[in-house]
Amino acid sequence: MPTDRNIHNILINESHVVVLKINFSNKTAFISYEPIINPIRIELDELYCLCKKKESTLNEIKDFIIQKEELPKILSNIDYCEYLHKAYQGIESSDLNFETFFNIEENLEETLEEVSEDDINIIIQEKKDTLLNMFERRDLPYALQTTYEKCNKDVAIKAYSHRKVGWSNPEFVLGNGFILQFLTNFGYGHSSYFYSKLTFNNIDIVPFSDWIFYPLAQIEDIIRYSMKHFLHNESWLDAMNYGVDAINLYQLDERKFIEKYIFNECKDMVKGLEFIVENHIFSFKQYNGTFKEYEFNDKRKLIKYRGEKISGALIFIDSILNFKGIIIIEDFISRIEKLNRIIQPILKKELSIIKIEIKDNSNEIIQFEPEYNILYRKYNLYTRFKNRINKIVNPKNDDNSSDGKVDIELFFSERYPQYYEVINKFYEVSKVYHKLRQLGTELENYSKDFTDFIERVDDYFNTKSGF
Repeated sequence: MPTDRNIHNILINESHVVVLKINFSNKTAFISYEPIINPIRIELDELYCLCKKKESTLNEIKDFIIQKEELPKILSNIDYCEYLHKAYQGIESSDLNFETFFNIEENLEETLEEVSEDDINIIIQEKKDTLLNMFERRDLPYALQTTYEKCNKDVAIKAYSHRKVGWSNPEFVLGNGFILQFLTNFGYGHSSYFYSKLTFNNIDIVPFSDWIFYPLAQIEDIIRYSMKHFLHNESWLDAMNYGVDAINLYQLDERKFIEKYIFNECKDMVKGLEFIVENHIFSFKQYNGTFKEYEFNDKRKLIKYRGEKISGALIFIDSILNFKGIIIIEDFISRIEKLNRIIQPILKKELSIIKIEIKDNSNEIIQFEPEYNILYRKYNLYTRFKNRINKIVNPKNDDNSSDGKVDIELFFSERYPQYYEVINKFYEVSKVYHKLRQLGTELENYSKDFTDFIERVDDYFNTKSGF
């Protein structure tokens, strides 16, 4: 195990895998590191030397690979994600055909009179380079794969870092409904993720405070994890530390565990919601862990933000209710309900204003559209006419030279002075027309969002009242 002196030299999933281990005497967790060692290191290094050695022949390399029975195994499928956040990852088995690949020297002997010795050497070296790259690309993935196997055999290791492609959700069950999972989906582009998830008393622990700290947080994402991690190999250390802290606190003092991971999350979310109602300047958490201040200067955007966060909190109430009997939840729920009663009339008032603006905008478009359509048709007619004339006065030249070409814009404007009058008028009207259309789309989006917020609040209280 690395010491404090050399721990900074560790590269997770490159030099070592980071592991979560359990001390069975007291059931506490701790972090350790397992070196990534390729079991065929000696054979690979010898192969690399042969491929790089100028004097070596392809037949010599072929014989060496055949003699070392373990070497061909590295050419099989390997579950390895080179870039955790990118799509189309993994290393497929090589389609290397020994007979055709290494037969190049024999083939060349038949055509020595036509191929120079230098050409032969170049072709052979290209084959060596291809072989070298093929094995080097699989070196680390193969070593990782064997390290996983070693970790799986160690009963003290309950979780280890990996670079496997696709879904993976190994779980560590401590007892009494306590479960720790590392949920990963590496190598699937925008669908990739890396989560830690805690379950206590068979209830998922949800990071409710993320709803406040992250402005673009999605409810459906938050309820899937307890902690979200960057898609980096280094993030495995954060994930393991999160798991170790949770396990050890649970083992040391279950009450403090409940306070930190359940009670404080509820408390922070509700306090954050109350702050949102009263303020317009917020510190949002960035995904690198820092905070950035943001000020809402637009009243409607601020109301929308408040409506989204406060009405959205109602969706979390079912999750909060799961902790009934574990913590006192009534105060949290009543405060969330109070905030929704405050925001509801504000949302309805703003929605009524938005509907009036939509109607006014629609009337403006109706009044403006005939002029726009007329100018649009004229613009298209002139443009097509100008293009036809351009083909006549400027026939295509083979050399695509501009020499001798007629300036079609000048030519057309001199003969049709009304052309630019129509064009300029069309651009002027088009700018206003599209601005009205854009405003209409924006207002419709606001109307949909505000309606959704209002219906969410209405549905909650109607359901609670039994209607």
